[in-house]
Amino acid sequence: MAAAGNGHERMAELLLRLGAEVNLKGSRGRTALFFAAAGGHARAIELLLQHGAEINLQNSDGNTALMCAAFNGHPATVLRLLRAGADTKLRSVHGKSALQFAKQNGHAACVEAFRQHIAEVTASRREAAAGGAGGAISGEAAAERGPRPLPAHWAAFPQRRRERLGEAKRRRCWRGSTAAGGSTRLAG
Repeated sequence: MAAAGNGHERMAELLLRLGAEVNLKGSRGRTALFFAAAGGHARAIELLLQHGAEINLQNSDGNTALMCAAFNGHPATVLRLLRAGADTKLRSVHGKSALQFAKQNGHAACVEAFRQHIAEVTASRREAAAGGAGGAISGEAAAERGPRPLPAHWAAFPQRRRERLGEAKRRRCWRGSTAAGGSTRLAG
């Protein structure tokens, strides 16, 4: 699949339609996704991912497609691979992560792509948590829904006491584990 690695998307698509193995490894364990990522060929990467390319395959040096993109300074490719589920915890045989390759080679834009991805994931998790058991809802949907009603048992407390309980609830930090039989204390 040298076609994908050289940015020849049409040829790569034709080969894939004719049955080419998308995850076929070369002599050093590299796949078409490695070469496309190293060259920053966004359309080829998209095509390979659509055809089931394994995003976290490691070559004989332990490198991944994400590491190739970060090493060669392709921030858009780094971000696309991260959004597709590339594992940032994988290490090369030399113990380096994709982020470390980007930093080592002075690719600030790639480092920023990692930061952007972390911000996106964090925001998504917060939104999902705000949606409660019913799943994630958008901020607009939450605004339309209005504030959540107070639990019925709170009506028995005076207003100021309810406010203090709400503030304490937001600052809560648990220590210990009740599941393990330990004690649980409120810190702070």
